[in-house]
Amino acid sequence: MAESLDHQIHLMKLQADRGKTFSKKLIQKAGVFSGASILDLGCGPGFSSIWLSQQVGNTGKIVGVDHSEDFLEYMNLEIKKREIKNISCAKVDLNQDEVPSEKFDFVFARRVLYFLKDSSKVIEKISKALKPGGKIIIIDFISTDNYFFPNSPIFKDFVQKMEKWIALSGSNLGTTLELPSQLRLQGIAVEHLETFSEVVYTSSPENFEVYDLGFKRFADRYVEQGLWNETQRKNFLEKWTDMKSNPDAYIISVPELGIVAKQ
Repeated sequence: MAESLDHQIHLMKLQADRGKTFSKKLIQKAGVFSGASILDLGCGPGFSSIWLSQQVGNTGKIVGVDHSEDFLEYMNLEIKKREIKNISCAKVDLNQDEVPSEKFDFVFARRVLYFLKDSSKVIEKISKALKPGGKIIIIDFISTDNYFFPNSPIFKDFVQKMEKWIALSGSNLGTTLELPSQLRLQGIAVEHLETFSEVVYTSSPENFEVYDLGFKRFADRYVEQGLWNETQRKNFLEKWTDMKSNPDAYIISVPELGIVAKQ
């Protein structure tokens, strides 16, 4: 049941594409400009880094950091294939390593901080990486509250198990709501707070695919963590197939908090 790297990267690309609208709104709020330097925390396979490189132009610079060698290898291949000159990347475990010592105009962190053991320590590292007047752009989940219509007991159980899985994996969604105060304690002033969620109909496969694949991925992980047995996983997937075939069915995605803050 182990997830292949190709499947994982495909899902992450879908997630990055779905998140572009909100990300773009926040980088506009932050005033990202041509020629800017951006540190992309938790860059993964580089989808956000590549998109950000287009926002800062050829005179700008993106440095992506991630703990996964597989993701960074994929990112380097994409950079070479696309002949992108203004992106570099490095292996960094944000739980224990320091970020690059150079100073940046912006730090971008999308769906990263709630994965970490102690986000306040990472905020301290970020403050050292920003130029005077530099800004940080954060996007992170607030809760696991996916809503599906028509609702069903098995989907409610699925959402409850998601919260347990996140806790077992070492993540803490409660961290997200603490970020504004953690930023303030580091002398970083919050300029803008905004939440994001979306409604997506199952009848729109190009938009719903990311949720469909994501839920199937979580069902596999529940079995791996002992939260479900194989029979429960198969039962959910059968019910899920029936649920999403309803032409009136839709999902309300989990809420995310967007933050723009200034050093």
